[in-house]
Amino acid sequence: MRQLKKILAIFVIGVMLMTTSCALIEQVTDFFTNEENPSGNEPSDSEQPHQHKPTYVRAKLPEYAVHGNKTYYKCDCGKIFSDKEGTTETTLESVTLRSVTGFEKQTYTSDGYTLNYCVYEPVDLDKENDKVPLILFLHGAGERGSNNEWQLKNAILKVVGDDKNNEWSNSIVIAPQCPSSTGGNTNSNVNDPNKWAETPWTVGNYTQANVPESKPLHAVAELVKEYAGYDYIDADRVYVVGLSMGGFGTWDIISRYPELFAAAVPICGGGPIDKVDVLKNIPIYTFHGTADKSVPYGGTQAMYDSIVAAGGNKIIFQTYTGSGHSIWDNAITYKGDGTSAYPALEYWLFSQSK
Repeated sequence: MRQLKKILAIFVIGVMLMTTSCALIEQVTDFFTNEENPSGNEPSDSEQPHQHKPTYVRAKLPEYAVHGNKTYYKCDCGKIFSDKEGTTETTLESVTLRSVTGFEKQTYTSDGYTLNYCVYEPVDLDKENDKVPLILFLHGAGERGSNNEWQLKNAILKVVGDDKNNEWSNSIVIAPQCPSSTGGNTNSNVNDPNKWAETPWTVGNYTQANVPESKPLHAVAELVKEYAGYDYIDADRVYVVGLSMGGFGTWDIISRYPELFAAAVPICGGGPIDKVDVLKNIPIYTFHGTADKSVPYGGTQAMYDSIVAAGGNKIIFQTYTGSGHSIWDNAITYKGDGTSAYPALEYWLFSQSK
């Protein structure tokens, strides 16, 4: 009986030693073979590092407007990013979304004067490698104000937007907003500081020597200079397009700052008749309706005739016979008449370069 107890004791001790040895061997093996995976388990697919592939998302719902209107990107996993590489995570509350217009609201201050403006940038713009044209768009009198929205009301959204596949939308577009009138009857002979050009448009052309540069236009010129200095802007392809009051502003700004612009498109405006020697050297495509009761058609005709008489051969004048003032949508989308004398505006504009 005593001998049997000894045998059983030896057996139990042996089992214990074997168990301890196996556990020790297992621990040592794990140390060398699973140093980077202490659990010893193979990671499942759900545990693999996720590679974000964000895609551009455009704001479409009105309530998004409370967040602003910049670009943002969203991955299939639900994460939202402020960069298309998927490295800067953000939230819907902290990001500003690109508006349905594609334009972003901004402000610019020059010499103490603050100007509202909107800017459009192509969605796929590579600011480190691209060189794109710059377009300045000057609105008409009815779009003045302080909401930084009305300046997009006419013409420009006919050709610029994320849904457009054209040269306009492959450019940077800046659209400033002139403040509301403070001068009472803006068609009077009293200068109104809140115009692009301080001249009554019902009179038509003017003498720039008698008209000081308006504060809004000066701020616009400084804004254009700043943008033209950016690495991603082609400074040899800076254009200006303006309608009505903006047509006056277009004539005025190219005559005051001819070195800035490669081409200009004044629509139903009037210009400085004393600056013909400057204007004759600038490519200009101008439009006006013969039945315009707001801005005299004869003003544009006189500018054209004077420039041609001075030897200018870079100006094109497209007349809309029988049309009134609101020709801007037709003008900015003008497809040409099939001849080289009156080419499509888009083709003509983006072929111009200093």
